[in-house]
Amino acid sequence: MMVRLFFLVLTVGLLVACHDVKKQQQLEDVAALLSEMDSMQRVYNTHYTDTLPALLDRVRDVEREIKRGYGNDTIDLDMGRKLEAYRFISRNIGPVQELGSEYSERAAEERTDLLQLQKDIRAGSGDRSRYDNYIRLEKNKVTQLRVMLGDWFDTQQQCLANYRDYHVEMQAYALRLRSGKPIHSI
Repeated sequence: MMVRLFFLVLTVGLLVACHDVKKQQQLEDVAALLSEMDSMQRVYNTHYTDTLPALLDRVRDVEREIKRGYGNDTIDLDMGRKLEAYRFISRNIGPVQELGSEYSERAAEERTDLLQLQKDIRAGSGDRSRYDNYIRLEKNKVTQLRVMLGDWFDTQQQCLANYRDYHVEMQAYALRLRSGKPIHSI
């Protein structure tokens, strides 16, 4: 009888210990996801710029001037390439802003979801057998957010680089077209 009681207590003790190890691993997994979310938020905050709408207005003004003064003989191949790179800005700033807003909203929601999952795991709330599935789902969502942030960052940086590289030249080109001066020297 004593032996059975001893094995029963030992079995219960092992089950509790295994549950605590699993619970600790789940908490560590969620903490790692929260840390990754914090890291991505720092990247977003560091590279977010609120000057994109003003930049877009300037680009569109220059594009409008070029369209008004454009003639088939006023553009050579090199200028056509530069103009195409410049147009990339106006085509992509709107989508970049939308992507940034969507990222920001989804990241806030994901952070809330992760904090709730962490709270549930600590308290042992809900269906504990599904915690691993929930963690896997949250990992997938964090991966999607990482990809979204990368797309936002790359496109925004390309827009800013194109603006920096071509705006002054395109503005001078538009002024020349408007003034009717020969374009060949550009």
